[in-house]
Amino acid sequence: MSSYGYGNCYAQCPASTVTIQPP
Repeated sequence: MSSYGYGNCYAQCPASTVTIQPP
């Protein structure tokens, strides 16, 4: 899940920023 995009928190950030979060 770490490489799910770029700087993308898919299980660490809230569902609000689960889409695309900057590194």
